[in-house]
Amino acid sequence: MQTVKLQAEGYLVDGSLSVPNAPSNRHWQSVQEWIAEGNTPEPEFTQAELDAQAAQAIEDAAAKAVEDGVRADTLLQNFMALGPDGIEAHINTNSTDLASANAIIIKLAKIVWLKSGGTL
Repeated sequence: MQTVKLQAEGYLVDGSLSVPNAPSNRHWQSVQEWIAEGNTPEPEFTQAELDAQAAQAIEDAAAKAVEDGVRADTLLQNFMALGPDGIEAHINTNSTDLASANAIIIKLAKIVWLKSGGTL
């Protein structure tokens, strides 16, 4: 037994053996003997692993929030339903100045990104 990590329902021994908190389990008994010899189980995750998990969760939540916002955007939904000819007609009718043209370009870029399998 080289490493023992604490888990919610027991221990993880040597990175592969999951040992339940069951006193009748022979592996649990071995872990208790190992602890009695002066060894200390490690936490299930290092601080670096916890930080990485938290950062990934924040990144995933932010991406989902942006994607949900894009999907809820009425103009974007309309563009996606129009098809190429309808989009061209919309641009010709609604891009009357630089700001409106810029807004349309941004919407189209988001559509391309989503359709190509990207997430925002």
